[in-house]
Amino acid sequence: MGGISVMLLMGMLSAMYVFFIAVIAVLIIYFAVSYVFESIAAMGMCKNLYYKHSGTAWIPFYNKYLLGKIAGNKALGIIEGVLNLSIATVAVLFFCFELEIGIIGLIALLACVIASFVIDVIISDKNNEFTVTVILDRKNL
Repeated sequence: MGGISVMLLMGMLSAMYVFFIAVIAVLIIYFAVSYVFESIAAMGMCKNLYYKHSGTAWIPFYNKYLLGKIAGNKALGIIEGVLNLSIATVAVLFFCFELEIGIIGLIALLACVIASFVIDVIISDKNNEFTVTVILDRKNL
């Protein structure tokens, strides 16, 4: 009877481990696809605004600065880039090097993620307003 319970427990732990790995894999794929689409959009906006080096939209964390610059608020772009860099750094330290960040570190990480999301929404809204204005101006020409 003891062998069956051990097998059951090991099966449950294995299922939890596989689920954890699957969640991490899905998150990595999501961030990669999101980065590609965001870089394509930033590069297109840079080309439409006749920036010299539109290919710099592919540089990680710098593309956030470019989106802020396009939106007309460089400070938000810099803050967004720094927040994303800090989130990525803590995530790598936590997952790859098994660094213990504690509850305070986890709360700080979640606060950075939420702040990054809010700033990203603000920048996107400003870029949307700018894009609509440019499209309407081109139709009037």
